[in-house]
Amino acid sequence: MPGVAGGGEELRRAIAKGDDAMERDAYAEALAAFDEAVRLDPGSAGARARRGDALAALDRDREALAEYGEAVRLDPGGAEWHEKRGGALSYLDRHDEAVAAHDEAVRLDPKNADRHDMRCSALCKADRLDEALAALDKAVRLDPKRAGFRGGRGEILAQLGRADEARAAYGEAVQLEPKNPDIRESMGRMLGYLCMYEESLAAFDEAVRLDPKNAHAHEGRSRTLHRLGRHREALKSIEAALGLDKNHPGARALRREIRSDLA
Repeated sequence: MPGVAGGGEELRRAIAKGDDAMERDAYAEALAAFDEAVRLDPGSAGARARRGDALAALDRDREALAEYGEAVRLDPGGAEWHEKRGGALSYLDRHDEAVAAHDEAVRLDPKNADRHDMRCSALCKADRLDEALAALDKAVRLDPKRAGFRGGRGEILAQLGRADEARAAYGEAVQLEPKNPDIRESMGRMLGYLCMYEESLAAFDEAVRLDPKNAHAHEGRSRTLHRLGRHREALKSIEAALGLDKNHPGARALRREIRSDLA
């Protein structure tokens, strides 16, 4: 059990109960279990971090940050605790502190590709895109077959205005996972960001073909068709998105906009 080296069977049962509740999205129940774990062993970094996870899930973000900080104090050599603390700091828009926390996580665990990926995310939120790209390049070198890393490179390159490199990065992602609809959807959004609407539409078409129940892909396809002036097709796609997810963010506003253009 990560971060729980000892503490006895009672502690392990409390943490296992909390972990089970977290998997069921029963966050208040999980917090009660982790409260008990901390009572049983206030010096357990794993119990503190898990309590932080439950607090974060309950949108009690400052309390979560305090628990992650306590886990770091108790076990400063634990890269996972620094990473969790960095994520909480990013969520609170304390971006430079977040990057510093992720720097420490990477220093402690330099061969873990996911640590570099999380550092990249923190750097993106801090609007330090060149550094973010360098961090993700390290993740790619450590795990060259991870399609998501390649797609992430494409997204950053697009934001940096390096369109050809962005398209190439997404092409590599697609080669690695040709049947992954999320990669196609992300590629469609990147191409749309670059105003390459016909290519964007092709990517969304493929995402929908691979996963017809992906509301985000239908919404992206609709938005692209709308930009191309193909409003009736756009309306059909946004209706499909809303049929799959009636609370899809932005979909109702887009539908109103399309209907206005058709009027």
